Amino acid sequence: MSVQNMDEWRKLATALQGLDRPRVSEAARARIWQAALAQAASPRRSAPAPFFRALARGIAIGVLLIAGAFWILWRSAPGDALYPVARELEARGRTLAPAGQQSFVELQVLNRRAAEVQRLVQRDAEVPQELIAELARGANKIAAEPEAWGGASAVATVERQVSALQLAAATQPANRQTIGALEMAVAALNDVQRATTDQ
Repeated sequence: MSVQNMDEWRKLATALQGLDRPRVSEAARARIWQAALAQAASPRRSAPAPFFRALARGIAIGVLLIAGAFWILWRSAPGDALYPVARELEARGRTLAPAGQQSFVELQVLNRRAAEVQRLVQRDAEVPQELIAELARGANKIAAEPEAWGGASAVATVERQVSALQLAAATQPANRQTIGALEMAVAALNDVQRATTDQ
């Protein structure tokens, strides 16, 4: 470092040392202190940042959309555009259910089939024969082993199957398959009721 640079640094250091701290009057200090205390004592409104508000709104809208989609899927019936998607989700739910819950899931599926028949009848739509056959098979499956299906809940499910088949038979009186399925379901209901009262 050159001597000239050293002289400049010394001048700068001397000039800085010569500066005195600014003086604040006692009255000004008291005002500043009182303002700081008042600000600290006042309740602060902490509004969330705009990002978090927007994120919360986005999550709420997403949850509502997903819930609405599942509701629409659940309410779909044969012939609707989303019905195959609902059946696929239902099949996956059956496979993912624990072994101890299989009968409960199966009862829920059978109850859903009965509700689908009721919706189709309300719409004055034809009830597909596959759906009729599924109701009759479900009732017979429960009647074969009523104790495995939970007694009272099995009876209620078979009763729903019978009422759904009665509705379908009322709207399609000439359809022999529907009448046969109804007779099978009524016989299954009698068997289930007998088995549950014998226990």
